[in-house]
Amino acid sequence: LGVRVLEGVSACSLNLDVEAAAKGAAGGSGGAAAAVITSDGAELRADAVVLACGAWARELLPLASFPIKGQMLRLRPPPGHAQREAGGLQRTLFGDGVYLIPRRDGAVVVGATEEPGAGYDRRATAGGVAQLLDKAVAAAPVLADFTLDEVWAGLRPTTPDRMPLLGRASSALNLHVAAGYHRNGILLSPLCAKLVADGIEGALTEQDAALLAHFEVERFSRVQPSPAAPPAPATSSASALSRGAA
Repeated sequence: LGVRVLEGVSACSLNLDVEAAAKGAAGGSGGAAAAVITSDGAELRADAVVLACGAWARELLPLASFPIKGQMLRLRPPPGHAQREAGGLQRTLFGDGVYLIPRRDGAVVVGATEEPGAGYDRRATAGGVAQLLDKAVAAAPVLADFTLDEVWAGLRPTTPDRMPLLGRASSALNLHVAAGYHRNGILLSPLCAKLVADGIEGALTEQDAALLAHFEVERFSRVQPSPAAPPAPATSSASALSRGAA
C-alpha cells in the first residue's frame, strides 16, 4: 500500500470523539481518535492512530513521559596523525560518565551528558562540552591533542522507569502509543514496532501479549492497593537487610 510522508508539518492535537468511544466500549464499531490535527490545519483520519512522537509525545496525550537532554561531540585527529588510528581506540570505551566511539576515519565520538532538568532545551552549552572533554581526556589522554570538530544536543524520550510506553491508550479505542525509549530507541524500535502493529491487527501471540503487558501505557497511573500490615520486625539484622534491599 505504501506510505505518504508529510514534510514541514507537525501534529498539533488529537480530535477525540467521546461518542465513538462510548459506542466502541459498548461493543459497536468505530474508534475514539477521530483525527490528527496538523500545523497546516489539515485533519488526518485513520482507523488506527499511533502516537510515536519521541520526547514530544506528552504534548498530544497526557503520558508519563518527559525529555532528558544529552549533549555529544566529535573529535578529529590532529594534522599528521594517522587517519585511522582514532587515538589508539579499537572499540567503544566506557569511562566515568562518558563513552568514546572510534570511527573508521579516525574521529572519536564522545557522549553523553544527562540533563533531566533542561526540558526541551536543545542547545549545546559550554558547560556540557567542558564536562565531556574533561571526562574524555581522563579516559584517553591522547585525545587532548585532538580537534573539537562538532557538538550537538538531543532529547531522550524517557519514562519514570526508563522503559517504553507501548500499546493501546485507554483514553481512545483506536489510539496506540510507541514512545519513551530513553537511550535505546534505535535498538528497540524494530521489535516494538512489530508488537504495536500486531496489537492493532489483533495478531499478537500469547507470548508477545504477555511481553507487551510489561510496557502498558497507563502503568504509572494505576492506583496500587494498600499493602497488608507488615509482619513484626525480625530480630536478625540479615533479615532486615534483605527486606530493605527488596
